[in-house]
Amino acid sequence: MLDEVTGKNCLASYSDPQFFLMEWLKAEEERQRLLKAEADARKADKKKKKKARKKQREVTEVEVKKYTATGELIKQEKKAKAAAKREPRARLCVIAAF
Repeated sequence: MLDEVTGKNCLASYSDPQFFLMEWLKAEEERQRLLKAEADARKADKKKKKKARKKQREVTEVEVKKYTATGELIKQEKKAKAAAKREPRARLCVIAAF
């Protein structure tokens, strides 16, 4: 009745119309935070397991082969562990002149 006279919602003056929405929002944010924490824990556990599976390989000897341009073996050597340090593999570059 009074709403019709004043032209505004009088209930809004005495209570928070957004109360239930804000309560739901708080609960939803808490739920999302817990889900993210669980996902982060699973991700960290997965990373730890992956790292444990990946063993460091120890090089005992290195076999070096040299080839001609036609693919024939020129020389083959084996180096001992002292000379066989873990180095990145060299990339093969073929340059062809036509």
